[in-house]
Amino acid sequence: MQLAAQTRMLLTICYLCFLSSSVHNVLGPRLYLFLGTCGYPLHRLTRLNSTTNIHPDASHFAVTAGTISGVCAALLWTAQGSLMMAYPTEAQKGTFIGYFWVIFNLGGVVGSVEAFGLNFYSTVKSQTRMLLTICYLCFLCIFFWPGA
Repeated sequence: MQLAAQTRMLLTICYLCFLSSSVHNVLGPRLYLFLGTCGYPLHRLTRLNSTTNIHPDASHFAVTAGTISGVCAALLWTAQGSLMMAYPTEAQKGTFIGYFWVIFNLGGVVGSVEAFGLNFYSTVKSQTRMLLTICYLCFLCIFFWPGA
C-alpha cells in the first residue's frame, strides 16, 4: 500500500513539474504555495496509517492521497523555486539557497523524530531492524571520521 502511494506521488510530481511552471506564471506564487501545502497532511496520514495500521483496508485512500500529494508537491516546489530565485539580488542568492536547505533538512529531522517516536516502544525484534541500526551506526562513524 505504501509503495503504491509513494510511486503514484513521485510519478505525479515528475509529470506535473514540467507543466506547472507555465501555469505558475498565470496564477502566481501565493496560490501555488497555498495549494502546495494542502497535500502534506494527506501524505502524513498515509504514512501514519501504513506505520500503525489504523485502518487495514485503506489502500484506495493511500493511492488517492499519493496522487493528491504529488500534485500539491509539484505546485509547492515550483513556487518555492521561483521565489528563491526572484526575490534576492545576485549577492544574496547564496544566502537564500542556504536558508532553503536548512528549512528543507529540518523536514528530514521532523520525519526522523516521528519515526523514532513511533518505534520507541516497539517490541518487534527483527533482523532487519538490527541490520538498519548497524548500517546507521556505520554511516555515523564514517561521517564523524576525521579527514573523511
